[in-house]
Amino acid sequence: MTNIKSCLIKLENAQLVLRQKRLLENFSWELKTHEHWTIIGPNGSGKSLLVGLLTQRYQGKEIEFFINPEKIQEVSFSAVQESLDYEAWNDDSEFIEGGFDKGRSVKEFICEDRYELDQDLITQFKLDNFLETGIKFISNGEMRKAHILRALVRNPQILILDGIFEGLDKKAKVQIGAIINALPGSTQIINCVQDSDQIPEKCTHLLCLDKCQIMSSGPRSRVESSREFERLFKEPPPIPTTLPDSYTSPEIIEKGTEIIRMKDLSVVYGEKTVINQLTWSVNAGEHWCISGPNGAGKTTLLSLISADNPQGYGKDFYLFGRKRGSGESIWDIKKRIGIVTTELQLEYHQNIFALDVVVSGFFDSIGLYREADASHLQIARDWMQTLGLKDLEDISFENLSYGERRSVLLARAMVKSPNILILDEPCQGLDKRNRTALMNTVSFLAKETDMTILYVSHKAEAQLDFIKYHLEFVAEDGQPCSFAISSE
Repeated sequence: MTNIKSCLIKLENAQLVLRQKRLLENFSWELKTHEHWTIIGPNGSGKSLLVGLLTQRYQGKEIEFFINPEKIQEVSFSAVQESLDYEAWNDDSEFIEGGFDKGRSVKEFICEDRYELDQDLITQFKLDNFLETGIKFISNGEMRKAHILRALVRNPQILILDGIFEGLDKKAKVQIGAIINALPGSTQIINCVQDSDQIPEKCTHLLCLDKCQIMSSGPRSRVESSREFERLFKEPPPIPTTLPDSYTSPEIIEKGTEIIRMKDLSVVYGEKTVINQLTWSVNAGEHWCISGPNGAGKTTLLSLISADNPQGYGKDFYLFGRKRGSGESIWDIKKRIGIVTTELQLEYHQNIFALDVVVSGFFDSIGLYREADASHLQIARDWMQTLGLKDLEDISFENLSYGERRSVLLARAMVKSPNILILDEPCQGLDKRNRTALMNTVSFLAKETDMTILYVSHKAEAQLDFIKYHLEFVAEDGQPCSFAISSE
């Protein structure tokens, strides 16, 4: 019998049903005082569903809380998405002279509801220069830091961390890891990870999940030595051998033809220079790694290439041989580019099936607003089959795990046979098996298609032998990044 005084949260044969689909059932687990849990399992194992129950984002049956739920704070992909949804809903740009509403500043976001700003933490997280920046305009890594700070200033009794290190550069991971490990014992940690090498020092207990079932649960040392724990990571990743039968080659561009060119290109927001005088070109058939620390400007560069940033107009900047702002159609550019980014993933917050997300790639829309014909559906299904996503067709995108959403977006990018495939931290949120599977797929696509691949990461990916060119954003103290360009 559970000691109520020591139990903080208890699930006993709990169930979770979303849109008439039973996702968790007969789920029993409890959190007691002084315990620090790591929930571990591959993509789609149920980690984020469990977090949704613990934070009351989802209402499940047979779950009891013996503490004030307000003392539970969460840092996760879902929490980031909710904050950006709030910004979008309250954006008054169309009613403001100049058409620019920055929304809540980073400082306002962290201190919302009159919480005190912890200057020591601000300095440790290196967010001093971003406090007055709109929360929706900071990079993915800076956004993660802001959410962690928001949670910490509320002095939580339970801090839930779901994939917090995904998308952060090595330095940021070390900084945040040290801060988490130094938290007082009165703050209990529940940490969700995909791989065994991500289990934090502070962890005392492990909960292993697979296919929404508990495989093993208990003290860390006992679970780590169990067969169930070892079995989680044994299944070999798939290796694609053929392109879908429905695949058609992209619009022919002769190899060596210049498809991206910019000279002394700068991007400035107010007094902040994000990109400073970048001169760079890409030829058809080349594969590039673009690397640099969080906040360096990598995402801004991608928004220029994908025609989503108006600061490319009127500058010495050419895409597919045409100067930006010379009368070209944005949609003519977009139909030649496939893209997988965190920002795109965050924009899909409608209730839409995974198959429809893939089909929307034909129309470059966020959501599906027109009827797809039979050929669109066949190509989309073929790519989902190729990428091992067939069983996800009829599942709502918002009910997929973070990693599953990432893979669905890759299928979305490929359906239109793009000339350029942009992959911005494509392995973010993927477990080791799925990371290997995705890299196998990308390497296969580089070999078997005529696409140009732009692979964005915090560092050059040595294991991707098809990448021969590298654009590096080099951090300068207090100054915009400089650039280093190299090739093998």
